[in-house]
Amino acid sequence: MKPTIEFVNLVGNGFDFLKKSMQEFDKEPKFSVIHFYSALELFLKARLLREHWTLILTRPDQGDLGKFKAGNFHSINLDEAEKRLRDIVQDGLTVDEMKCFKELRDHRNRMVHFYHSGAAAKKSEIDAIVSQQCRGWYYLHGLLSNRWKSQFAKHQSEVSLCDKGMRKQRKFLKTRFEDLSPEIAKRKANGAIFHKCPSCGYRSLEEDSSDPPSVMLDCLVCSFSQHGVCIDCPHCGQSETLMNGGWQRCSSCDEEITDSHIKDALLDWFVPTKDSMHDLHEASCGDCQGHLTVVKMENDKWLCAACFSTFDETQITTCQWCSEPTTEDTDESYYSGCEHCEGYAGTVSDDD
Repeated sequence: MKPTIEFVNLVGNGFDFLKKSMQEFDKEPKFSVIHFYSALELFLKARLLREHWTLILTRPDQGDLGKFKAGNFHSINLDEAEKRLRDIVQDGLTVDEMKCFKELRDHRNRMVHFYHSGAAAKKSEIDAIVSQQCRGWYYLHGLLSNRWKSQFAKHQSEVSLCDKGMRKQRKFLKTRFEDLSPEIAKRKANGAIFHKCPSCGYRSLEEDSSDPPSVMLDCLVCSFSQHGVCIDCPHCGQSETLMNGGWQRCSSCDEEITDSHIKDALLDWFVPTKDSMHDLHEASCGDCQGHLTVVKMENDKWLCAACFSTFDETQITTCQWCSEPTTEDTDESYYSGCEHCEGYAGTVSDDD
């Protein structure tokens, strides 16, 4: 579907707020956060607008196209945008993305409606704000340049320019990295493994592999946190720590490692027998909507080969309508279904 003039204008407004945020950060961090969050909400609404203009209205059933084109309407907030992206567009935010965006919203709300101590020019507080904005841009940039690239195809040059601008903000984290360098060196000497952080850009992302093949990665500089997996490359056998989900290239042989490869590696321990061949060992992911991408590991934990989220046995449920094993909440799934069926309600609607 060709982008409408409303979509183009909304995206343009989002970039205006984003650029303003970058300009203000040095001298007016309070307004920088406010404008950054405004940009974030505009891009989420723009993604919904590509599907249908009524999706950004608080009351779609009362939509008036004339009033919409004139800008005379009430638009949705972050929570409602996430819900519609997930339930209607089937292209929702991940748990980590939503958590970060909510934290940015809380910063913004405190500044607009009350006050925020981070608005003062204290180094520690400014570091905390820029860390949060770096994480926010990391996730937003991933949406605009990867998952939603086709919807924002004509705006990729602006995305790249803003990425360069946001990277300049990371100079505020340079001092913190330098302060932490002795501690990072000490931990490396004791066997710790550090990776380049995708959020702040410093080699300060520490790997916790105490529960393999799942790993937890935490940045000492910007507090970025992410799940990952450590597996042997299916092409060359080199041990690889993967972040950001599947479909990555091996650092040794440069061959692509897909989520299917990861799933096979995670299930390598499972050898079906007469007694275990019917045991549940796959489920769909409620976090990323991956179909049968969550697999049972040898330690009885469950891990998604697509988004690397981890789950306990108690979080694996079954859709009451289609019997699909899933990590999604299935309390009312008989009527409403799960991410892979429409439930009883959908069947009745189809019959009508």
